[in-house]
Amino acid sequence: MHSVAMVLIALALLAGTPAAATPAEAHNSFVVVGAKVFDGAELHPPTNVIVRDGLIVAIGTDPPLPDDLPQLQGKGATLLPGFIDSHVHVFPGAQADALRFGVTTALDMYHLGGRDSAAAFKAQRTSLSKTREADTFTSLTGVTPPGGHPSQMASGWGVEIPTLAAEDDVDAFVRERIEAGADYIKIMQDDSTIGETELVAFGEARLGEIIRAVHAHQRLAIVHVSTQEQARQAFAQGADMIAHVFQDKVADDELLALALKNDAAVITTLSVLARAAGTEHADTLSAHPKFTDHLSSFQSQTLGARFPRERPQLLGRILESIGRFHAAGVPVLAGSDAPNPGTAHGASIHQELELLVAAGLSPKQALHAATALPARLFGLDDRGRIAPGMRADLLLVAGDPTEDILQTRELLRIWKNGYGVQRALSDETP
Repeated sequence: MHSVAMVLIALALLAGTPAAATPAEAHNSFVVVGAKVFDGAELHPPTNVIVRDGLIVAIGTDPPLPDDLPQLQGKGATLLPGFIDSHVHVFPGAQADALRFGVTTALDMYHLGGRDSAAAFKAQRTSLSKTREADTFTSLTGVTPPGGHPSQMASGWGVEIPTLAAEDDVDAFVRERIEAGADYIKIMQDDSTIGETELVAFGEARLGEIIRAVHAHQRLAIVHVSTQEQARQAFAQGADMIAHVFQDKVADDELLALALKNDAAVITTLSVLARAAGTEHADTLSAHPKFTDHLSSFQSQTLGARFPRERPQLLGRILESIGRFHAAGVPVLAGSDAPNPGTAHGASIHQELELLVAAGLSPKQALHAATALPARLFGLDDRGRIAPGMRADLLLVAGDPTEDILQTRELLRIWKNGYGVQRALSDETP
């Protein structure tokens, strides 16, 4: 799986700084009247949401509607927080692609850009200026041993992946990432048990040493895994999250108990795994009438991409694992792994939600996994919820996605920092 996938995300890993946000304009104050409101956790009956200067200031039918603000009718629709995709790889253009489909925050999980990229990401997400892009948080370059994933791709990219050798100082390696601006640390723990290329993983003791160093610097430790044994090692050593549902087995009771004991979470990446299983979910998504005209050429390319060897038995096993994690009380976060085969920035979060429901989550629980839950677990205190003081990253969709998750695809309006987002591929208008 890795070889095809990583060729497609090479642009993401080699990307430089994002485009600068456009200057603020006086169009980030309004009222949504009479829409149902999913606040990130619960659904509220039709009510009013007042936004002023890019922030939510009031919710409910009691506050008088301000005379100086435009009113947007939400009858028959549902207002949601902007989606958070908990696993992507960002490249120039990706953030704009994401925003057109309602992903207002993207959590990048491997980025070869350094200090300048991290600083630009931070400047954008701490501003309330008008922007055409989703905000980005990043791990920058992950922690991998010599010969570990994704160093097997490096020669094709013409770059050298920094690695943590046995004789290297763990704390210094982690500190360098953090000083460059990493918001969390991703650790690559993949011995290619599943893949076709021989890879090197950290020994479990070394993995624990890395995780402790990450925690000493007050960052989350997110461990890339592809097998249940790798997940067990990660949880046993105190990882905060695993990235990807492992592919070889259904999660067993011992692993669930270990995850619960350590308050760990799982980032799903079901969209790319569904494509690895050979499903047509991505093709259905790209053909949706509300999506077709808004996909960039790169989004269409990656949604249509396939793996050379498909494994139909894969998806059922993975969905069962997600269902077991969720039923046990282990948090699961929606993450697409865009732009791998069968995925696209922004668009694939809607597929991820559909697959979470197929795994046993209710539509409301799936929406929580893409809004308030990742905001809480990643410490994103100004987003992911509809509440006073939150930034106005909002979606208005027809119908009620807490009853039918496919209604998230019926996008009516998107706001970023209170500014309306034009979904057309041409220049954005307020």
